Amino acid sequence: MRNITQVKKIIFPFVILMIIIAAAVIIYREMPGAVTEDEIRDISVLEFSSDEALRILLKNKSKERLKGIFYIAIAVSADNTANHDTTRTSIFNSQYLYKFVYVTNTQAEVSEKDLYKLFHDPTHPDSFLSGDMEGYVKYPDINKYDEAGNIYKIVDILRKL
Repeated sequence: MRNITQVKKIIFPFVILMIIIAAAVIIYREMPGAVTEDEIRDISVLEFSSDEALRILLKNKSKERLKGIFYIAIAVSADNTANHDTTRTSIFNSQYLYKFVYVTNTQAEVSEKDLYKLFHDPTHPDSFLSGDMEGYVKYPDINKYDEAGNIYKIVDILRKL
């Protein structure tokens, strides 16, 4: 039987995601204005294979595809935010990895980076037990405020599209 903490960790990311997507849909309305490459490059959860991939997406024919990529990016940022302090996952000896959306000319995929920060907490059950890192805990290097900023920027861009 799962305890309440485990249930919260499973349900919380989905609740956050649904709230964010609902807010994006409610806020979205047609507004005039052009989206610039710099505005999109400022979203840290998006990585492009080349400048050409970004230019192709900004063309009028690719607006719907660009919107789809932004909705994926919102979900990824929400997932990163929900797991900013997760030290392990359900996979044995695995920690949560920072997720981002990698965009090429033809596709977008969710990828992961092994970025982490160390905190000294010898009482934590996931702290290293021996070696140079004894007593340290690995946390994903995720700034929840940057992730919230990503979501805000994406919603702002969606208004302009």
